[in-house]
Amino acid sequence: MTKIFETDYSKIINKHRMYRWTASLLLPTIVFGSMFLPAAQAFTLLPLALPMGYAMYRHQVLDRILKNDVKEMWLMQNGAQIVVRTADGILHKLNIVDNDEYEIVQQAKSMLFIMQNSGRSYCISTKNAQNFDFNLIDRIVRAIHITTNRSTNVFHHILHKE
Repeated sequence: MTKIFETDYSKIINKHRMYRWTASLLLPTIVFGSMFLPAAQAFTLLPLALPMGYAMYRHQVLDRILKNDVKEMWLMQNGAQIVVRTADGILHKLNIVDNDEYEIVQQAKSMLFIMQNSGRSYCISTKNAQNFDFNLIDRIVRAIHITTNRSTNVFHHILHKE
């Protein structure tokens, strides 16, 4: 296997943890406060309910982002499969020919590759990329099989490094 893509998601993961802790600390406060306060003073919990609702909303949005964004990508030696680690840490083994749709979005300072593989969306962003091979990722997103067994191949020197 050869690593062809790597990026850093530490800032988003830290925000995800912060919103999870905020929501988990405010929820018991609101529940127990509503049990023990009289009905006339229940409105005092509103300043706690709004930040908790926002924290829960942001946690769900970041959770969706972490499940779809690719953190690392490796090309298997057979050239027909890739292994992808999403930002939430889960490894996925994908067949390149199963890419159903793709979209390439040009942003101000980066590019975003979005591919649908077996009904699931994967996003590859070049914004904070540390290791990025444009030609290989372009071929993978477009579902082009990469020949790795010929010595005249352009990518042969990349795939057989020690």
